[in-house]
Amino acid sequence: MEFLMKICLLFLCSFISYFVNMFFQKRNQHCYMLGYECFKAAGDRKLDTDACVRVVMRNKKLGLDQYRFLLKTIVSSGLGEETYGPRNVVDGREEFPSENDAHAEMDEIMFSTLDNLFEKTGVYPSEIDILVINISLFSPAPSLTSRIINRYKMVAIDLVKQLFKTYKNQFAIVVSTESIARHCIIKAVTKAFTENSKLLLPKILPVSELLRYAISTLGKKSTEVSFDLNLKSEVDYFCFHPGGKALIDRLGKSLGLSEYDLEPTRMTLYRFGNTSASGLWYILSYMEAKKRLKKGDKILVEVMKDGLEDTRVWEDCLMSTLEKTWSNIPSLRSIVGPMMSA
Repeated sequence: MEFLMKICLLFLCSFISYFVNMFFQKRNQHCYMLGYECFKAAGDRKLDTDACVRVVMRNKKLGLDQYRFLLKTIVSSGLGEETYGPRNVVDGREEFPSENDAHAEMDEIMFSTLDNLFEKTGVYPSEIDILVINISLFSPAPSLTSRIINRYKMVAIDLVKQLFKTYKNQFAIVVSTESIARHCIIKAVTKAFTENSKLLLPKILPVSELLRYAISTLGKKSTEVSFDLNLKSEVDYFCFHPGGKALIDRLGKSLGLSEYDLEPTRMTLYRFGNTSASGLWYILSYMEAKKRLKKGDKILVEVMKDGLEDTRVWEDCLMSTLEKTWSNIPSLRSIVGPMMSA
């Protein structure tokens, strides 16, 4: 009898220990965003419609069909008159871009943005434990990561060890950008969003909405997700990749979203163009500048970057308003012009 009691007591202790460990592991999985910063280029880097046309027309290697295609694309792209271009394009040197051009572009974007971020958050560069650079079209040696480490003297960072261990109470910084000084980027819409949605939506939507959807699709054969789902039953705002007017239109129609829902993405494209993976932060800053976000709101985030797509839902996403990024920018409904109506 005494032996049986010891066995039961040992089992009970193991049971309690297991759940205590699970509780603390779950507590340590939280990741909090202290702040973010969006890059805003100098005024002399702006490319309005006339400037874009001059860039196209000075390229003598294009044929008539190529000229027509590019000029039509400029008019129907959804871009406004104040988007920016790389320095070498603005200066008329796009035909022979150099690695120095790409480095200068990246240094301006990364260093000015990080300077502002450190100042705003009060976090010192020496306190950063993990550094992640999110870029695909420019991979120099030494790496962009090493340039940031050398610039800010981040001697505490050991990239190899940090990436393969689990840390508690650490500061991490993520730099999302893209280099276009030496590249022309042309993207196509893929099925990645549909595939991601099949995995994500069942996890976030209420059971009642999933049951309603299941009943409505009985007997239907389709290879894609039919977005008869009411995403607004669980999601407050939508943050999509600003890859182009046609892409935004297609996503909005497929998901049954209103122009109010699509406005932050459209305005990011209109004001800053296709900013690749970093477009997410410009869209969030627009929502904040327009006083849309409040504590507890859920945001569906979809990021598409050179064939790699990620779809997530963020909750309690409320940071300080980035006034200077969206200063003097009206709402989409007040904008009238060929770039938006085409």
